[in-house]
Order: sequence, then structure tokens, then C-alpha cells
Amino acid sequence: MDSQSPQSDLAVRVRTALMLGVPALILLLVGGKVLVCVALLVYAASNVELYKVLHREHGGRALRAFALSLLLPVGYLADGDAGFQLAVGACTLFAFIAVVLETRTTPPTYETLFGPAVGLLLGGVIGSTIYIVADRASYSHEVLWLVLCVVASDVGAYFGGRHFGGSKLAIELSPKKTVSGAICGLAACAAVGVLGAELLATGFGAWWALYVSLIIGACSQVGDLAGSLVKRVYGVKDFGSLLPGHGGVLDRVVALMFAAQAYLIVR
Repeated sequence: MDSQSPQSDLAVRVRTALMLGVPALILLLVGGKVLVCVALLVYAASNVELYKVLHREHGGRALRAFALSLLLPVGYLADGDAGFQLAVGACTLFAFIAVVLETRTTPPTYETLFGPAVGLLLGGVIGSTIYIVADRASYSHEVLWLVLCVVASDVGAYFGGRHFGGSKLAIELSPKKTVSGAICGLAACAAVGVLGAELLATGFGAWWALYVSLIIGACSQVGDLAGSLVKRVYGVKDFGSLLPGHGGVLDRVVALMFAAQAYLIVR
């Protein structure tokens, strides 16, 4: 049982956030290839954390999914969207062939399907959107705007849930998340999205910024729940321990992964 009180846990979270916040803000303002390189490092670190969790139960299957997911940035860096799509197709084909070979004599099981699918989809396809967004918008404030929306959603949900309480959002996945927190998170994301679009001179219209920020807020919360689902299935509290009070890199960026995926679609 965790011996830390909620107040001390919050203090650790805030302290870590402040330590990371200033360098992250500078990096987002600078943008360019430096941002893309850091995004690739974040992608790699989150994949390593996910692999360690999956490897406990899936062994070689997790390693295969991890190796396939690394093909995605290679494809994108080699030939942009076309290379990325080719890499996604190749990974899907290889994964399908592997499943067919493993299930020639026995029916598909959780071990043969769930873990590799999580590794390829969460660690690969969805996770890769972080560096794709960074590359596409590396010379504007769009990435900063996106990150601020996700942070606003997370902070709004955290404090809104603590203040209002009420019905649980998905108690089987994340016992602490509440419906009131989710609503506050969406409201905070929308407010920051509209105000940030104007202050950062992104060129987004107010109604478009409101529409997209609501989608981003919703998808970031779905990302949090998806991460909680994976952790619940594999019996771990966090994906890593690199960031005190926050867990690992993947714990912090899983919401951003889903938000970035939505942003790429609507943008």
C-alpha cells in the first residue's frame, strides 16, 4: 500500500511537472528538427517501457511487436506519409503471418493476440503520431497548442474530480476518475484551446479551435483509460518510474498519443 498521502503525492507531481515544464516549453517554442529528435526519443522510451511490461507475459511475441513498431519511424523518415503507410502495411502483414503460423494447430488465444496487438497499435501506430505531428508542425505553434490542450484536459480532470467527486467514469479501469472530472477536463481543454489559438497566432478560427479542442480533450481521456486498461491487464501501477509522481514516459504521453492521432485526422 502506498504510504504517501494525497497531499504529498500531489506535491511530488507538481514538483516534477515544474522541473519538466520549463525545458519542455522552451523546446516547443524552438521547434524545428530539435523537437522532432526529442519526439523520436520520447517515442523510443515509451516503446521500451511498454515492451518491458508486455515481455513479462508474452516474451518473444512482445519483442516481435516492439521490433515491428520501430519500422514505423524509419518508414516515415525515409518517405514521409507514403513511407509510413507502407511501414504500417508491412507491419500488419508480418503480424498477421506470425499469428497464422502460431495458430496453425491451436486456436488463437489471448497470449497470441492481445499483447502483440497492444504493442503494435499502442506502441507503434498510435505512439508514432507524436513525432509525425512534431515534424509536420515543427516551425509553428501548433504542437505547443496541442500539448497545452492535453495538459489542460489532464489538470482540469484531476482537480475537477477531486473537488466535485460523484459518479465514477470507468471504475474497473481507473477507480479515481469521475464523470465530473471528465467534464471539467473537457471544459478546461476547450477554454485553453480557444484562448491559446488566439494568443499563439495559430490561425485557427474560434469555432474550429473549440471543435478540435473538444475532440482532443475527449481523445486524451480515452488515451488515459486505454493506458489504465493495459496496466490493469498486466498488473502494474505505472509503465515506468522515471518521472516521480507521474510514473514513466508512457504514463505521461499516452493521452498525448491519442490526442495527436485525433489531431492528425481532423487537421
